[in-house]
Amino acid sequence: MTGADMIQVPEFLSREAGFEGAAVRITKAVWDDCIAWDKIDGLNTGIPQDEDGRLWDVLYMTRRCLSRLRDDSQVVLHRWARDTDPAVFESDNSEPPLVELRAIRSTADGNTTITIMLPCEDPGSDYRCPRCPHQH
Repeated sequence: MTGADMIQVPEFLSREAGFEGAAVRITKAVWDDCIAWDKIDGLNTGIPQDEDGRLWDVLYMTRRCLSRLRDDSQVVLHRWARDTDPAVFESDNSEPPLVELRAIRSTADGNTTITIMLPCEDPGSDYRCPRCPHQH
């Protein structure tokens, strides 16, 4: 993945989420699918969310999962898809669609980096996302 495909999480926020001494980056595909949210999304869904809160959810859950493991981690999150009609969930009391994320912890030259990506973005995986709108 190139630098253009990555979004660097501000150091103060990653530190606040518990990633002491690690740089955290998120792929653009994860940002677009799991974090991006604007006023139009709120009006379309009737759900008052914002990008700061959605980013915090991803960081917090990723950190909790990584704290229990020594190696790579699979993180599964419930989230409101930007393209989902909330009336569907209200009518049958179901949950928002699951999004599976992969968090890879790597260390090089004493620097630790956490990369949060879709499973299909992991170069070491043949996984293909069932409803992945992104071209990899």
